[in-house]
Amino acid sequence: MDNDHYNATMPVVGLIFILFLCLCYLSSVLKPSSDELNILKPAFLIVIAFIISISCTLFLNIIANRFTLKEMEKYWSLSNYTGILDNLIFSWAFLLFYLQQKSKPPENQIVDYTSPSDR
Repeated sequence: MDNDHYNATMPVVGLIFILFLCLCYLSSVLKPSSDELNILKPAFLIVIAFIISISCTLFLNIIANRFTLKEMEKYWSLSNYTGILDNLIFSWAFLLFYLQQKSKPPENQIVDYTSPSDR
């Protein structure tokens, strides 16, 4: 194999493994239960970002060994745009996580009765 070609074997294996884990998470979240689905949970948003990334780049990584340099430059921008979208979704998820942790009601906070400030 030439050194000019992209070796896509390990990224494809990694993407398939992450896709499997994301689908396992989604199947556990979407199963019928009495809880309603909240799509603004940070974990759900992170899994959706992974699925978007995988769906946009898996095919490119599978056939990347056959790309010429000109074709790779033409199609690889899809990977860049997906990376930007993923980073935006990740940032939104982490911001939501921070805001949800910051605004916990006082009844859910742990009180240490041995501390003089909690008496």
